[in-house]
Amino acid sequence: MLQDIVENKSAAWAQRDLAMDALAVNGDWKGRDEWYISLLEDETLLTIQDNGNTGLTTLIAMSPPKKWTEKMLELVKSNNFAVRSAAVRNLMDSSDSKRKDVLEAMLPWLTNANWAKSSRDGERGQLIAALAESDFPESVPGLISIVMNEEEFRTAAIGALIKYKDIRAVPALRFALSLEENLEARSIIVQALLASGGFSDDEQMTALEAYATLVSTPKGLEEFNSYQYQEYYEGDEDGGDKPAQKPLPLPIVIGKTVGEQEEPTDGLVVRAVERVKILRRTKPSVADTLAGIMQKWKGPAIYAEILRQIRDGEADTETILSVLAKRKDVREKVPNDLATLRGASGTARGIGACLIEDENDFLSILSRTDTEVQTAMFACARLIRVKLPVSEVGTFLNSPNKLLALAAERWLESEDSPQARTLVLAKHPNEAVILGARQAFVPEGKASESKNLDAVFESVNGFQYWSLPFSELKKSEEKLRDEIKANPDLTAVYAVLPDAKSGQQVIRVYKDKIVFTFEEDTARYREKTLTAKEFENFYNFLINNKIDSLPPFNDFCEECVSNEFVMFGRVGGRRVFLRSVNNEKNVVNKLFEYFESFKKENLKLKYRLSDKIKGLEVLLADENFTARAVWKKDADLRVLVEDKLEQAKIEKDLTELQQNIYNVESEEEEPAQRQAQYLTFMKKRAEMIFAHYSWRNLQNGKPGAVAEQPLEIPFLSKNTQYFPESAVYNFVPEWRVRAGNIEIRTGELYEGGLYKIIDSSNPVKFREGLYANPIVTADGKWAIVTKAETNWNEPKTVVRVNLQTGREYKINVPPSDAFYPIAFVGSHNKVLLYRGKGNFMRSGEATAETADGEHAEEMWTVPRRANAKPNPSPKTPEYYLFDANTGATQLVKGEFRPVIQQTVRPLQPTGNPGEFWAAIFDAKMKETSVGRYNEKTFVFQPFAKIPDINLSSMDIWVDEKDAKIYFVYLGHLLALPLSN
Repeated sequence: MLQDIVENKSAAWAQRDLAMDALAVNGDWKGRDEWYISLLEDETLLTIQDNGNTGLTTLIAMSPPKKWTEKMLELVKSNNFAVRSAAVRNLMDSSDSKRKDVLEAMLPWLTNANWAKSSRDGERGQLIAALAESDFPESVPGLISIVMNEEEFRTAAIGALIKYKDIRAVPALRFALSLEENLEARSIIVQALLASGGFSDDEQMTALEAYATLVSTPKGLEEFNSYQYQEYYEGDEDGGDKPAQKPLPLPIVIGKTVGEQEEPTDGLVVRAVERVKILRRTKPSVADTLAGIMQKWKGPAIYAEILRQIRDGEADTETILSVLAKRKDVREKVPNDLATLRGASGTARGIGACLIEDENDFLSILSRTDTEVQTAMFACARLIRVKLPVSEVGTFLNSPNKLLALAAERWLESEDSPQARTLVLAKHPNEAVILGARQAFVPEGKASESKNLDAVFESVNGFQYWSLPFSELKKSEEKLRDEIKANPDLTAVYAVLPDAKSGQQVIRVYKDKIVFTFEEDTARYREKTLTAKEFENFYNFLINNKIDSLPPFNDFCEECVSNEFVMFGRVGGRRVFLRSVNNEKNVVNKLFEYFESFKKENLKLKYRLSDKIKGLEVLLADENFTARAVWKKDADLRVLVEDKLEQAKIEKDLTELQQNIYNVESEEEEPAQRQAQYLTFMKKRAEMIFAHYSWRNLQNGKPGAVAEQPLEIPFLSKNTQYFPESAVYNFVPEWRVRAGNIEIRTGELYEGGLYKIIDSSNPVKFREGLYANPIVTADGKWAIVTKAETNWNEPKTVVRVNLQTGREYKINVPPSDAFYPIAFVGSHNKVLLYRGKGNFMRSGEATAETADGEHAEEMWTVPRRANAKPNPSPKTPEYYLFDANTGATQLVKGEFRPVIQQTVRPLQPTGNPGEFWAAIFDAKMKETSVGRYNEKTFVFQPFAKIPDINLSSMDIWVDEKDAKIYFVYLGHLLALPLSN
């Protein structure tokens, strides 16, 4: 039955494929192999693989390795096209695809593309790739044929020819180069020409100098980059499109590729060396660029030249680093040249010792009196981690030669043993110096980014190094060092420091107490006094686990976070660096867990603001209740809290409900029943969005009785329905899109549609199109929305939609990348619009924007296509007042941040018409200004300053009668005098 299906040419290819699979799985049944061979003449069976399935290759794949190889090699010679094609596919799909006899059997396919039929798996391309990885020079004529005659596989064939270095390929490669304009493809062709001897040394040198000349200046490098990246260009910084550029000049392509060779010819090296000497006098910048290129090269000729430069005192730091990274190769390829450095003097002798890496040589230099040799040896020995006698190196710390003493100190610092650290710290009494590497031993103030330095690092450690600034770690260390040097009562510091502005955990040992501090935020911290027993246990953990001798823990991953443990006194100390994923288990993480245990109880909350402003009150700081908003009228003070315990319970219940839906094992369950369960879950989830939020009165610093939501702060949305029939974007604050009983919503971003919700009915789509950022005017007559004509990649416009008639009207302002309504401005009875570059979705938070128009939203950016029309977006942001009734627009200027900040509620009125309380954070001054905002003139008048705390208008509530500012900050509720 199954055989009949496979043989039936009228059956669907998918059925035939399944039948073949079933027969293959059944093992080696009688007559199977003969039957299978008979199938190969059926050309229709080839279509199974053409459609992406395994087809005839299934049986081969499920048979023992090599079982079919000889038979397929025989069938490749068949005159039957179908048989030959099937055999070719089987061979290329087997583990023997790179066998020499298999490749030899395939040679006709190189010169005749129609010799066999490839499947969707691209067996002919696989053949060319196999030749690039094999040693089969007989394939060169066939590969040359492809280069001359076939565009599809030309680049692959050229890549294969790079391996064979055959001069016969040169004419074909030059022909291909004349046709190609793509930079990457031209580079591959040039690589093949270089490998095949297609360029003389003089030609290579001329091109190399042309390239070095171009990129030796900032302007030339910019020009080169404009060529190099033009294929990925998507529009210039002003939003327009540059005219098409000509390809990068061929000599520059050749020169760049010549420079990237790993081991150039001796003739090119000799020519490059001579040109550098001449260019030093005539074009120094070109000489420097050319020398930098040469530092990457390998081979006897360039090594001999670099050693000469070192011997003659001509080598710069980068040149020395480059040869240090290749020292093993240098020893193998130019041992005689290297030996001459032993007879040299000064710096050359010291560098030579590091290149040779002979222990007796290092000891001999230590016993000499040549300070220049010793300084050079210490400098490079530090980089390649040479082992030297610590005590003997320590004697050089007191050398009258300051550079030698510094070089010895740097080596000791890198050696990092307790003995070495003791010697270094003794040189810096009462300086609280902290030793120990982070990613490497990088002296402060010294450059740490260099490709040659990275190569040296890799030659020692076996993995690459990349520099990170660790700016926050360094700031934290310096702050603690300054503290211990200034306070004679502080004797020791133990701290876990993240590379962040907050999160530091510090144990300070004073003469009369031991204090643990957790820097919860830049504005606040928690602390407690540790008992003698708590500190004793902690200290014993350090001793027992030899924490002070641990190396840095470095993982190289994007998700890694950087932390360090430091322990030091006034005499100094050490750091242990950790860069890893947080859940990785090691002794340092166990140490960090020790610090976490100190945070669990009896910590006292303190705000730094209390030292700067008298009268600061912390009204609510509860671990289980997070303050989200505040409102006050007369004596009625209410705070919106998020109940963390209730939230955890809700999440647990929802998880169980979801598991009950998806863990049903019954196969008889109807799809409709499963869909109904899913909708029940989604409805429940929507209903529970705000279930753990509540407005509360305060009672003795704790959330008291549940209170009604103030009308002025409609934070808790009434609309938490799940609409299964409509892809409605349901996350815009309700008060901005509702007037009376009508609410306007847009469809999901790429679904489109404009929807109307009356009371709590299901949404009804009343307009098709791509819409976003809806706002409804106060009278409920108009919806103002962003609209894209065809897709979100193009500039957008703003339209007004009459909610009574459903008609849409375009605004008389050119479109822009970002164009959206911000808010309805009651003082003008108009809508404020934003028009600028970048993001088309209005952010849920106030934009980082200043009064002079800088704009820095980063969400929802959609790149424009490279072939898009010129971008009409303005260079600087524009703001318009838009009259929805007439369609008139008015360009306005002023301070708009308070208007933009309106998310969960409108601004709080001051009592004066058109005036509101607002808060604006100044990132440069690191302070929030609270003041009066005139909505009519868009002018902000500061009234009070709150240092170190970042607040927006949504975080504050001002009580003028009591002259207090109430505000929520990172889950706490605070108050301070209005006049400060």
